[in-house]
This record gives sequence, C-alpha cells and structure tokens, in this order.
Amino acid sequence: MRLSADRDRLQVVNDQLGCPTYAPDLADAILAIARELSSTGWQKRFAGVTHVAGPDAVTWYTFAAKQNGGLDMALDPIFTADYPTAAKRPMNSRLFCATIFNVRLPLDSSLERCLKRLLGAQH
Repeated sequence: MRLSADRDRLQVVNDQLGCPTYAPDLADAILAIARELSSTGWQKRFAGVTHVAGPDAVTWYTFAAKQNGGLDMALDPIFTADYPTAAKRPMNSRLFCATIFNVRLPLDSSLERCLKRLLGAQH
C-alpha cells in the first residue's frame, strides 16, 4: 500500500504460498478455543499442537490482486529469484490447520476489514 503512492506498477512474487492471517481473527479464534475448553473442560484429545491460520493458500501476487480494490496500480507477477531480498523466504509456508476445535478464518472478509482499517488510518 505504501508503494502505491510512489509507483504505477508493482512486481509481486507469484511462486511462494502462504495463508494470510488477520490478527483480530486469530485473537477471536484463540478466544473461541478458550471458551470451548472452559465449557467442556480439558480432554486428552486436546493435547498437542494446534495451528490456526487463514484457510486460503495464496501466493503474494494473488493476495495483492485480491486487495487491489483498495489500490490503483498494475501488478506484475515475478519469481522469487527475481525479487532481491536479504531475507530467505520459504516457497511454501502453509500450516496444517486441521483441528478438533471449530474455528475458521475467512480470508476475503478478513482482508476487506483489514484494508478498511489500514486505508482509514492513512486518511
């Protein structure tokens, strides 16, 4: 979003997969899990690691294209190898989020709420 003020086009990596997660949705999921534990009590089946992340695996390019409604710029997909950065990024950073808890984080509505919040903060 910051770059859209200075550029007409943006190159965005299109070969790294991830599951964007809006922090307020993650907080809601944690509260839902805590409420479930509070109402059912601890059960052995709850033991282990629980991953919670956005449900939709997308590339950075796809993610940028979904949110481009809030921006007015052209997007060009590129490969990771063509994006110079000191940070090494995994090609696939998705988490296995199958869970015994009933939580689901919706990407599209989360993204819309996040953009409204960010765009509102810029004005």
